[in-house]
Amino acid sequence: MYNDLVSLLQMQNYGFYSRPLPPTPGKDWGIIGDASAWLLKPNSVDVVLIIGMFGFGIFGAAISSFIRNKLFIAGSGVNISVRENVILILIRGLSAAIIVFLTTKGGIALVNNGSNDPNAYILFFSCLVGAVFSKEIWEWAKKILLKDQYSKTTLTQNGKTTDQG
Repeated sequence: MYNDLVSLLQMQNYGFYSRPLPPTPGKDWGIIGDASAWLLKPNSVDVVLIIGMFGFGIFGAAISSFIRNKLFIAGSGVNISVRENVILILIRGLSAAIIVFLTTKGGIALVNNGSNDPNAYILFFSCLVGAVFSKEIWEWAKKILLKDQYSKTTLTQNGKTTDQG
């Protein structure tokens, strides 16, 4: 009886029923919720995946710079630090995140008619691997793309074209 009366009054005063607001994501998490509210409020899985993949890409690119500069070998005489490679690490991490994300989303869209949500753990791992081996991957891709262009050179001698492979 009471609820019906309240509903009737709300309908007369406002012209609609008032509904409670949805809970704020991360509100009960304390300082972690406050720090990550900008990421949780849009309720977009894709934004969270890209930011997470960017983090894993940066981590992979930092590992790659350590390995390439042989910082783990004592007495190597190499004094290159991560601080000197920050821009390169950021570029490698971001490019790995974007390429893996777009490749995965595009591949799923071509193959699947249903859900378009990839597994986040697989994306994070492949972004980490892509950032660690980015130099080798780009060299391999360049070799594959330019193989047809440079495998056959045409030489014109005396009006004749010869193919050399």
